Amino acid sequence: MSPAAKKLVLFPALVMAVVAPVAYAAAGLGAATGALFGGFVAVCNAGVIGWRMDRGADDPDAHRQLRLAYRTSIERFALVGVLLAAGLGPLGLAPHYLVGGFVAGQLALMVSSVLTWKSVAWLPDSRPRSSTSSTTSRT
Repeated sequence: MSPAAKKLVLFPALVMAVVAPVAYAAAGLGAATGALFGGFVAVCNAGVIGWRMDRGADDPDAHRQLRLAYRTSIERFALVGVLLAAGLGPLGLAPHYLVGGFVAGQLALMVSSVLTWKSVAWLPDSRPRSSTSSTTSRT
């Protein structure tokens, strides 16, 4: 797994390592279990993104990359739906804490994706160009 993909998965996992003890201190073991499972769902979601990032990074075909992006979004949607349904249904976890842990993990995923995006070396430089190039004056 590339360093960018590892960072994408590691940050939500670290956030869950903080959220679960807070939920335990606030409302006990049931709350911590629900929050931890919600965070696990978010980490699985991040894992799918990281796996697909590595898999499609070297493909020069834009059409294939677009298909992979659509397929990945469907896979992620299905994975999150199945895991949340399992947590709310058969596992019987506390719904508020499960959704809260998932939201915390997703927010951490968003933050880590911004940090990862800024560290990707192949991105074009987005800084404004210096004004040393020829300037046109309008009269």
